Amino acid sequence: MQLAPTATTDLAISTLKMAMSDKDDFAKAAGCETPWDMAGRIQTVRVDNGPAYTAGAFSTAAIDAGIAVDYTVAGAPYLRGSIERVFSTIHTKLISGFDGRTFSNVVEKGDYDAGARASLTIEELAQALVRWVVDVYHNTPHEGLGGQTPRNCWLSLRKRVGVPLAPNEDALRACFGITVERRLRSEGIQLYSNKYQSTELQSIRREYRTGQLRVRFDPDDIGHISVDTPKGWLKVPCTTKEMHGTSLEAHVASRQRLLAQYGEEAAQSEALVKKALADLRRLSDESRKNRSIASPVFTADNLAKLDAHFSDDRLRVDEDFEGDILGLDEPNETAQTKHDPDSPITHIQDAPPFLGDDDDDDYILED
Repeated sequence: MQLAPTATTDLAISTLKMAMSDKDDFAKAAGCETPWDMAGRIQTVRVDNGPAYTAGAFSTAAIDAGIAVDYTVAGAPYLRGSIERVFSTIHTKLISGFDGRTFSNVVEKGDYDAGARASLTIEELAQALVRWVVDVYHNTPHEGLGGQTPRNCWLSLRKRVGVPLAPNEDALRACFGITVERRLRSEGIQLYSNKYQSTELQSIRREYRTGQLRVRFDPDDIGHISVDTPKGWLKVPCTTKEMHGTSLEAHVASRQRLLAQYGEEAAQSEALVKKALADLRRLSDESRKNRSIASPVFTADNLAKLDAHFSDDRLRVDEDFEGDILGLDEPNETAQTKHDPDSPITHIQDAPPFLGDDDDDDYILED
């Protein structure tokens, strides 16, 4: 479940990844008392014919994850009865309780001034949605489930039938990660001023004399990367242990603040680096505590913007830095159609999954 102003392919892929992952961090951040631990490998996903789902990147990500995509017949909403009922329930049981709705059509809306009556921020709406879904909907008896609550039904079926194991972090990175090209050097691979190195990676460099390689990373955790080598995809750790479990957003924000305050030369001093790493860890931990279904989703466009801030993997100081170096807070309504196919940043569309390891209203609700 994701909340955003516009439905995009990046958002759809992120939702697919979220559906297979443990979502308890989102529940805790919203103050839920019930766990949101539904996770597992999806076999089939049914979607409509919107451009976010018909895009090649979405179908490729699904195929890489072993998911069959079933497209509904256009113009036949009765074939989507279950999800339409869910949306209706969310509207009547939750959204209708707040001022500022735009209603489902102009006739129903009448002269109601939704903007003047708006009562929630996007983050507040996201928190309310998660709290209602996890603590209310999951614990309310459901006629379609024979009177069971959705959560009890899940727990019962999981115990009786079992659930295909959710993909591990390496498989998720392989299927849903973002890909860039980087040069393999003697010191390893550099990505946004981090170095990634392993014995196996250097062995490949010496044996194959490789230059540019495709690198896939998860912006939610840049502690490891996957490298497309002549021998297949290889998982490579970051040489800075503090990066493990750290998001790209937290890392860049911390690095940018350090450079803006002290400059590049001072930023290399051991004491300042250690302080920055400690701050980064706290920032990363805080970001996990505040995870939201309305959090921005990384796109090829804002990652390309990030690349522009690096030269030879050294981040340039942005004197106008205000905490949004990636442009995540900027509206990106054209991201769906303006992606450059020649850009080195994209979702992989021609590689198999990585399996190895060396070590209601104005907003679109994706569910």
